[in-house]
Amino acid sequence: MLESTNDFFKIYESADHIPPSHWNNVVDKDHIYLSLPYLSALEYSLPETLTPLYVLIYDSSNEPLIAGVFQIATFTYKKVAQRSLF
Repeated sequence: MLESTNDFFKIYESADHIPPSHWNNVVDKDHIYLSLPYLSALEYSLPETLTPLYVLIYDSSNEPLIAGVFQIATFTYKKVAQRSLF
């Protein structure tokens, strides 16, 4: 698990490592696409070129304020032969 050393935010590489009580304090239960069960299932179905990251941002009293989901995409550039249109 990747976790920041900063006291105000934590970064997780898997939805399974996120403290559910912290995540659920920020994300409303009616937002199915941000629920931990959905994110966990999505994580296992992503192609290898997409890596999820989850962030929780805390206030000075260590209460979660913001939850974020990011995807890091790996691109491979393949040079394509160019043809003249004329």
